[in-house]
Amino acid sequence: MSDASKKSSSDLSRLVGLMLIVIGVIWLVTTGLCSAAFAIGLADGGNSNDMIIILVVGVPSAVIGGVIYWIGRLLRPISP
Repeated sequence: MSDASKKSSSDLSRLVGLMLIVIGVIWLVTTGLCSAAFAIGLADGGNSNDMIIILVVGVPSAVIGGVIYWIGRLLRPISP
């Protein structure tokens, strides 16, 4: 493999890594905001079953966003 093709492959993986990082951060932020909105609504007069729904939906979603972010960090190392 020549140096040009190695560099191209490296640049492509860094680009994909950056896209995954952005997607993961957006996913985590929206999950957090949604969970916070439901928690505020729960504080205003919801019942405890609503907290279970927040956990059942929010935790797996946060894990998925975290995994996407982590994969992006693996593909895009800090040093070029």
